[in-house]
Amino acid sequence: MAERQQEYDTSQSELQQLSKKQAETELAYNELTQQSTQLSENYHSTQEKRVTARSEWTKYQAQSQNLSEQTAQLVQQQVQQQAEKERLQVHIDTLQNNMRILTETLTEDKVSTISHELQTLQGKQKRLQATTATLAVTIQKIEQQLMIARGNVRLATEEQGAILTRQASLQTKIEHFEQQLMAEYNVKYTQVPIERVTQTISDIEEQLTLLKKSINELGHVNIGAIEEYEQVKQRYDFLTQQRDDLNTAKDNLMQTIEEMDDEVQTRFKTTFDAVSHHFSKIFSQMFGGGRAEIQLTDAKHLLTTGIDIIAQPPGKKFQQMSLLSGGEKALTAITLLFAILHVRPVPFVVLDEAEAALDEANVARFSRYLHDFGGHTQFIVITHRKGTMMQANLLYGVTMQEAGVSKMVAIDLDHIDAS
Repeated sequence: MAERQQEYDTSQSELQQLSKKQAETELAYNELTQQSTQLSENYHSTQEKRVTARSEWTKYQAQSQNLSEQTAQLVQQQVQQQAEKERLQVHIDTLQNNMRILTETLTEDKVSTISHELQTLQGKQKRLQATTATLAVTIQKIEQQLMIARGNVRLATEEQGAILTRQASLQTKIEHFEQQLMAEYNVKYTQVPIERVTQTISDIEEQLTLLKKSINELGHVNIGAIEEYEQVKQRYDFLTQQRDDLNTAKDNLMQTIEEMDDEVQTRFKTTFDAVSHHFSKIFSQMFGGGRAEIQLTDAKHLLTTGIDIIAQPPGKKFQQMSLLSGGEKALTAITLLFAILHVRPVPFVVLDEAEAALDEANVARFSRYLHDFGGHTQFIVITHRKGTMMQANLLYGVTMQEAGVSKMVAIDLDHIDAS
């Protein structure tokens, strides 16, 4: 039992260590799960930023294309107006030459008409110049807007590149953590239950540091711990089953003992009452009067109680048996023996000088009662008292008629009396 208890304690200690390691592993596992979840959130945030940047870049591209088309149209209009201006300038120069020629040849009316036409053409030329200047300013503004749009496109492109780089880095970290989860815990990220963590990152890092320190203090990792755990668990289950069987057997034994105790108490009380009744009756016959009792010292606990014999021979007070004389003690004990034989008769009884301490009167009472009781039980009495021999049915003795030769003598007193 001591070896089984020692094995049981060893198994319990190893189970506690394995439970501690399991708790530490689960905490580290939860930390990696939280980091993986955070990286996933960062990854999704980066994806949203990437989509937003791509949308803005597309918008800037459309604006840039629109501005480029407007610039091309304005440049075309400017070229057309420049050509119109040059055509008008040629026409004006031609008219001026013609006017100079006509001035020399035509009349004043024609000169004024031509001058008026020339002024009209010059007004058109000025309006065209103003329109050209306005278009130049507009083109300049459009070019500035185009430069701004191109700068925005360049910034959007750079931001998109940074986002792609960040996305690649996060993807690499996610793959690293997934490989670490698979290598250390043999689980996939998709198999990890997502739970909300109420602790802060600093608290988790502090706990992780303490756990790593504890793991390092444990020393080398026992690779066969799982197999050893299975063996220890089987041994523990076996010992637990044996312990349960022993406890069941113990309970059954205790129940049986209680039932036996109840039965013993019942039988003892019944027998004691019967013996007490016969003891009081036989005591008066043996002593020619008086009274006697047997009492329990602790009537509430029959299994541990003692028995007191209290007697009052004729002419004496009621007192403990220990205070009686030697002969009274002997006769009281013989009386108790006869009371027990009345309750529980036996085939025969051997008495070895039981009446040796009695006087002749008490020996006579003893021998007469022994003779009367002989109808129920056969008595074999070893004695030197004549009164006892006189009440016997058969006498057996040893004599030595010759020196050194012993001889057995048997006398049937009933036959002698009859003859």
